[in-house]
Amino acid sequence: MDGPKVLRVPPLAILVALNATWSSAQQLMLPALSVIAKDLGTTTAGVQAILTVYMAAVAIGQLVYGPLSDRYGRKAPLLVGLVVFTLSSVACALAPTLPVLLLASFAQGFGACAGAVLSRAMVRDSFTSDVAAIRQGQISMAMTIAPVIVTIAGGLLVSVIGWRSMYFIVTLAGAVLVVLIARSDETNQSRIAVERPRVMLRTYVALVTNRGFAAPALATSLMGASFTTFCNIAPLVLQDAFGVSSTHFGQYFMMLPAGFLIGAFTSTKLIHRLGPQRTARYGSMISVTMAVGMFALTLSGHATAALWFMAMGLVTIGQGLMAAASVVMALSANPRLVGAASGFLGFMTMSCSAALTQISGLVYNGTALTTALIVVVADIAALLVLLVLQRPVVR
Repeated sequence: MDGPKVLRVPPLAILVALNATWSSAQQLMLPALSVIAKDLGTTTAGVQAILTVYMAAVAIGQLVYGPLSDRYGRKAPLLVGLVVFTLSSVACALAPTLPVLLLASFAQGFGACAGAVLSRAMVRDSFTSDVAAIRQGQISMAMTIAPVIVTIAGGLLVSVIGWRSMYFIVTLAGAVLVVLIARSDETNQSRIAVERPRVMLRTYVALVTNRGFAAPALATSLMGASFTTFCNIAPLVLQDAFGVSSTHFGQYFMMLPAGFLIGAFTSTKLIHRLGPQRTARYGSMISVTMAVGMFALTLSGHATAALWFMAMGLVTIGQGLMAAASVVMALSANPRLVGAASGFLGFMTMSCSAALTQISGLVYNGTALTTALIVVVADIAALLVLLVLQRPVVR
């Protein structure tokens, strides 16, 4: 008599690659924006729109793929997204004008976000809550290193092979992922009918009114937004407040992945002992404590660029500790809506990041103080959400 079938869940390396698809494709091209502007005869401000439409597509796409994966399984929507990503990357490489590149970039972002949404859902499908949190922590550790490597690679490649060839490299990566995912098994064993827009809307209403989802999802979105906002505004702070040239940015930004890596690694050890909920709360408390210290340092007027980034590196230890635990708690709130929860979580994170970055840009006064204030306020808000709204999760 045959035993139960063992699912071929994609290995950790592939899950990391799926999670990093949308961000890596974007970050690889960041160093090439000025070259693209010159080649297409447009302004730097014009090519900045590439990032805008790409991010908009990523945000919208996450709301679509999640519910579809609850209805049709993870594998089919993921393959569709990866195929769209691969073909649109070819279109980006061949784009003769900026409008064509913008349209192709929107399609690329819409396809790329499937990897992030559905890799989270696949992890939650395949493991218990505690084990899924550990796997998510391992993915988070890898994700802290990937942006640094990709950004450095982009800076080197653009001067060697040109920006169009870089899009072809992205195309090749997408094609490889299509082949690998095609050979994996479906992880969603309980399908529900949520594909109609009205049913999708009711699904999201059910999620946001469920404190088991809303509290950890909002907390991790706020915490992630504080980090993203810091990264977006910090180059201006380095130049305006600390007088650091752009050629030396890398040595400061390297401090941030190190902190997050420590936190994510620690979370994989603590979750077995404390559970996801307590791990997330402790991580948030550490992050708030370090953020308050960072703000005090900035307020004192004695901050240097190195000390300021070291302080933020300590903040990211707490953020790394709480991130994986919070993600798994959000996805565990309703086991039948894991895909929708993953998609809405991604949408919330990007929305919070966009809002805080916009606010930070508006209040920026040429000093480090406003950025430090936004980081501490966002982290305190995340902790309050966990303490006030969160309910115990089933382990």
